[in-house]
Amino acid sequence: MRYRTLGLESDSQPIFEANCSACHGESEHQGGLDLRTLAGVLKGGLSGPAVRPGSAGESLLFERVHAGSMPVGDDKLSAEEIELIRRWIDAGARSEGEQIGGDHLLAGSPGVTGRDVVVTILQVRCVLCHGRRNQEGGLDLRTRASLLKGGNSGPAIVLGKPDESLLIKRIADHQMPPPESLRDFTVRPVTSAELEQLRIWIRAGAPAGPAEVKDVGSGPDSLVREKDRQFWSFQSPRRPPVPNVKSQDSVRTPIDSFLLEKLEANGLGFAPETERLALMRRAYFDLIGLPPES
Repeated sequence: MRYRTLGLESDSQPIFEANCSACHGESEHQGGLDLRTLAGVLKGGLSGPAVRPGSAGESLLFERVHAGSMPVGDDKLSAEEIELIRRWIDAGARSEGEQIGGDHLLAGSPGVTGRDVVVTILQVRCVLCHGRRNQEGGLDLRTRASLLKGGNSGPAIVLGKPDESLLIKRIADHQMPPPESLRDFTVRPVTSAELEQLRIWIRAGAPAGPAEVKDVGSGPDSLVREKDRQFWSFQSPRRPPVPNVKSQDSVRTPIDSFLLEKLEANGLGFAPETERLALMRRAYFDLIGLPPES
């Protein structure tokens, strides 16, 4: 049974098929380890996760093949194959084509995509406090690598194990987003359906790639069409040219010119100037609601 090509190097796929499938394939899962899928590699077996994305030196799979204890028997991996595995793990142990925020469906969950997880949950709810500008608790949630690195409390996610992931625990316990942040930033809590999407994403190995989580406002939003950007409220303020009007003697400020332009287009103009006493009387009515006493 073939699985999707792993990582940046497509040649990594046949290594596991040719050398590991007898013990960790379709018919046999020695030590609870299944190397047919990326999720299986990330989940690991009885000895724990098989790889630690981003660190081949701390990955059990690389340690075993490098030491020659895997595969069992006389046929060992070549130096080139071992180097390929090392490069794949150090590059993040990714599956080609998978990326944070992508539209591909996550395994085992019809209708749930990486975009559902990132845009709806992480980007909207979390990067205000755990992004480029602020990294409270030492936690940055913009990239897969930073999620795996975590903050002062440890890794934010454990690949393949949502129930052991701090991110899931804190959200489930209503500690994240903090209640005060929900109030201050008018952010609604993570719903039970969204929490389940996060579980699915982590269970699938938190697929990541070149497109990572972006800070809100740090760059163009792919969800906004170019037509939408032309709407007046999304334009940078610009000082318009002051219109020319016929009654220049009535103009005291540029605002007068804009008002007169509309009035003159309808054959109208400003009313005659009012005496200061009448203006004071009007102001008194506006403020008090009654006529002045004298």
